[in-house]
Amino acid sequence: NTEESVAPSQFRGAEKKNATQDVGNSGSQSPAQLHALCRALLLHAQDVYHRHSLYLREREKKKREEEAAMGDGPRGLARVKKEDKPEKARILQSCVSLGSKILFEKRIRKVLLRVAKWLNSRYGEKMAVEWLSLSIFALHSKFTLCFRQLVVDGEIVRDKLTVTRITETEGYRKAHFHSEKEFEIYIKLELQRQLKQDTTK
Repeated sequence: NTEESVAPSQFRGAEKKNATQDVGNSGSQSPAQLHALCRALLLHAQDVYHRHSLYLREREKKKREEEAAMGDGPRGLARVKKEDKPEKARILQSCVSLGSKILFEKRIRKVLLRVAKWLNSRYGEKMAVEWLSLSIFALHSKFTLCFRQLVVDGEIVRDKLTVTRITETEGYRKAHFHSEKEFEIYIKLELQRQLKQDTTK
């Protein structure tokens, strides 16, 4: 079992070769897309605030019930301090995480579509990609790519993609990506290696 982090320098040569092909896929958003993203983040902020308000209300209710049950008995200072520190809402952090995930997921979806077209046009082969059905407000996304004996599981959290490659001969290996271009080169190499292995059998 191996876990690795893929550095940009590993793909520098291949990125230069494909630079002209990626000009139209920079990931920039249209005004309509930005408007939809802002609305989604606003709704998410409202949801986080609402759930935190319910948490504070329930916490206060439980605290009153415990105090009533204890009556006027002594209470340890450490316990008082601990109870007086509720969890923070962390609305900003949650919105940043969601926004990063949404934008990165969109770029990864485009990569998978490009790779599928490349695989079909160059080799006449097809791969299957299935995304886990999750709410748009989920802070992570998951997908599975299958091609012959190759299975790749991907999970996106914020702007990080963690890929687990599973094969019959090598078990599983993990790689981490912060760039969709690195992931595109990686997945093409894995598909080509699978094709090569099948032809040599």
